[in-house]
Amino acid sequence: WRASLYNRENFWENLKKDLDARKLDLKIVVYLRRQDLFVQSQWIQKVKEGAIYDFKTYLDDISRTGYPLNYYEYLHKLECIFGKEALIVRAFEKGQFLGEENTIQSDFLNIFGLKIADGFTIKQEFYNESLEGNYLEMKRILNSLDEFHNGRHALIKDIKQIQKRKLFKDNYEKKTYFEEGAQEAYLDQFEESNASVAREYLGREDGKLFYDGIRNLPRFTVKEDQLLRDTIVVYAKMFDILGEENEKLKEKNKALEQEVKELKKESKEQTKELRQMIQELQKSALLFRLKRKTKHMLGKDK
Repeated sequence: WRASLYNRENFWENLKKDLDARKLDLKIVVYLRRQDLFVQSQWIQKVKEGAIYDFKTYLDDISRTGYPLNYYEYLHKLECIFGKEALIVRAFEKGQFLGEENTIQSDFLNIFGLKIADGFTIKQEFYNESLEGNYLEMKRILNSLDEFHNGRHALIKDIKQIQKRKLFKDNYEKKTYFEEGAQEAYLDQFEESNASVAREYLGREDGKLFYDGIRNLPRFTVKEDQLLRDTIVVYAKMFDILGEENEKLKEKNKALEQEVKELKKESKEQTKELRQMIQELQKSALLFRLKRKTKHMLGKDK
């Protein structure tokens, strides 16, 4: 959505030219998420990927870089290249998902006249679980260190495990990262654009693109006592996991030591057997030479 505007010059025009040469017909399926929800989700993702800036700084940044959140303007650009009939526009809102399951999967299949019951299986419900609240704040602080930029570090995995356990209510209650009153004001700037999308691409005369209202959620703020509490819990979990892994390594080491002892014992037995064989061969060789010598002395070797 963004890269095709800023990082790939004439991306859509070149794609159209290439597909026309191949006599292929393109359909573009677009899921639009309400902008105030999108930017919060996007900021969380950026922190997971290593960002250290706070939410307010992020909002200022996307305003400066011109992130394409004016959906009508972008769709109109696509329409000018591919034609309106090429665009299939959907709202990313659970209450608007079609299909028996009312999920994004059932909605997507609905576009093609298909159902999940037609033989499709959802193997994993969530593919990109979010960090929230203090756990997200911990990740943001840790991002100052290079080794924590991605989510593969053992400590980040511990944070995710702790979050799933929902130990403290204040950490799994839904919150907003907007300052008080700022969420409504932020969404207002897209009102006209969203209404145009609803009317022109979804055929809604009332101009409503999104049906859900802004939830009255408490604003997330960092409370030092709670952050300290969660930090202690996370590090305690880390030491617990390290302790478990250490015990497993001890058991494995013990098993290896026993295996080495058995191999040494087996080696000693094999060495003993080999010596006995050598001794027997030496005796046999000596006896053979003795017999030959005796025959020679007695003249029986002629």
